[in-house]
Amino acid sequence: MKRLRMMSGVYSTFALMPKRKSWLAEMRRGSLSLDPLVAERPSGPPHRRIPHLRWWIGGLLFASTTINYIDRQTLSVLAPYLKAEKHWTNTDFASIIIAFRISYSFLQFLGGRLVDLLGTRRGLTITVAWYSLMGMLTSLAGGLWSFRAFRFGLGIGEAANWPGAIKAVAEWFPAKERGLV
Repeated sequence: MKRLRMMSGVYSTFALMPKRKSWLAEMRRGSLSLDPLVAERPSGPPHRRIPHLRWWIGGLLFASTTINYIDRQTLSVLAPYLKAEKHWTNTDFASIIIAFRISYSFLQFLGGRLVDLLGTRRGLTITVAWYSLMGMLTSLAGGLWSFRAFRFGLGIGEAANWPGAIKAVAEWFPAKERGLV
């Protein structure tokens, strides 16, 4: 519980402002500064609680996982159009899907280790940024090999999403509430 309180602190300009009502009038007169070097700091670290923060975290994890699953299916939905435009056979298209699945299955273990090593926030941020980049770069693919390479890269990034989401839920939600997430 102590760890949750430390992680939920948000530093803002408002934490540096005095707690009196006339701060705006003092600022207009020039006797109050918002510069962190000039302003009076409270004795402890500034702390502002975000209500229901862990549920916001749960919502972000849900959104990330949903995008992850939708991203896997987009190429299958586009399969008839891509096969016709690029003149691919079913075997060619299957090789693209297999490239994603190979990287996803082998790197899921390593993605989980990466999240453990870097921490949940930093690890998930890096992997979400990676698979977002790979998803965008897929639109630049011109041939079969580039599609395979970008889908392989997408599998590398998406592999860490599931272990990272499980770790985040374990960190932010008590055991009695984990079935609700």
